[in-house]
Amino acid sequence: MRASMRGSALAVWLALSLTTGCAGERTGEKAASSGLDTSFGSQGVVLTSFLGDAEQGYSIGYALAVQPDGKVIVAGTKAGDGAYSKSFALARYLLDGSLDSTFGNGGKVDTAFQSEGESRPPEAECRAVVIQGDGKIVAAGFLFLPFGFNYRFALARYNPDGTLDSGFGSGGRVITSFGSDAAQAFAVAIQADKKIVAAGSARGCCSGLPIAAGVFALVRYQPDGSLDDTFGTGGRVDTAVGSNDEGARGVLIQKDGKIVVAGSSSVVGVPGPSFALVRYLTDGSVDPSFGALGRVTTSIGSGGTRAQAVTIQADGKVVAVGSSWAVGHSAVLALARYDDDGRLDPSFGNDGRMTTDLRAGETSANAVAIQADGKIVAAGGSQAEGGGTTCVLARYRADGLLDTAFGRQGQMTVPFASTSSEDDCNGLAIQADGKILAAGESRPYPGPPGFALARCVP
Repeated sequence: MRASMRGSALAVWLALSLTTGCAGERTGEKAASSGLDTSFGSQGVVLTSFLGDAEQGYSIGYALAVQPDGKVIVAGTKAGDGAYSKSFALARYLLDGSLDSTFGNGGKVDTAFQSEGESRPPEAECRAVVIQGDGKIVAAGFLFLPFGFNYRFALARYNPDGTLDSGFGSGGRVITSFGSDAAQAFAVAIQADKKIVAAGSARGCCSGLPIAAGVFALVRYQPDGSLDDTFGTGGRVDTAVGSNDEGARGVLIQKDGKIVVAGSSSVVGVPGPSFALVRYLTDGSVDPSFGALGRVTTSIGSGGTRAQAVTIQADGKVVAVGSSWAVGHSAVLALARYDDDGRLDPSFGNDGRMTTDLRAGETSANAVAIQADGKIVAAGGSQAEGGGTTCVLARYRADGLLDTAFGRQGQMTVPFASTSSEDDCNGLAIQADGKILAAGESRPYPGPPGFALARCVP
């Protein structure tokens, strides 16, 4: 939804800031007990650019993770001058929101990839990040190869100081072909045995499907970055859920080692996609005890439903979030909760489903996290009529209803910059003290678009 939400939004931001959530902290309407944490960054927000003074481009934060020591990693993509100049970008922040000078170059790391046989570096986009038990950082995403016009899974692993880990892949980087023209990783997780699972989508790889049809794609790596040949076929697994456009956007590892992947799927001739979940056994085979032959699809809106993220509760129930829409109407935030067997949990929302209309325009949840008390926080972007977007948070009780003790009637608006034409929230985490971190992109005017990180007091 990011491309469709450009526009001038100063008037929109002013209107939102008078009525909702974290924005009320800046206007003085919201008590200090609920809103932006003013002890963090500049009045609760940190904006970080990866561009030089004369460089054109942008940087987008797509994911975040919190280290055991409380430091925060935001990972995403930097696009600099000229064509084919995208690279992995990571920043690390101290507890007060300042950049950590012990990480990379003044708190920032910029990693380019080179594909064999290519004279020009491919475009590298980072979409996910996870921290290993030893403190090393794994970032995952994909490469676009400009001369072949195709995609590859891409991973990089960093030492705690931000240098590339020479013991991982080739000089800290791994590129994986999926036997197709388009294989993109959007999520990553670490197993208890330190193996790494990356999940996303692939096209043109599977017999019996149209060339344009997508499948869920998983790759599992050994701790050194080599493919794990005990998983699927040579470390790779592809799974068709429907018969048309599909792909995974989130992955999690259960306590028993089973892997749950969430995304979207659609069927030719049926309007709109659906939430789609697949669970795998530890060898990469689909788990027949989950849903219908390991697969679950959920429709929420008559126009379509897309899952963007997934998490798991302490009791083993799985929560997926994204967006849904009715024909002729704007998208709204959507959630679904599932029991261990893949069935919708009837104790949650409306027979396992919940939607929230946060604004008059397009709304999507891009990230989800579970608080220590079991409440569910979803984060995403919301568009108001007339253009412009803002980062939004919503918190739900265990029964799926909005938690009215949070923000204003369960919702918070998080304006990353008061003069921004577009903010979007892509990453979410809960600190040990219960404070909420939200990361994404901000396009302030004037100024270069860059990483945005905010901390809220719930």
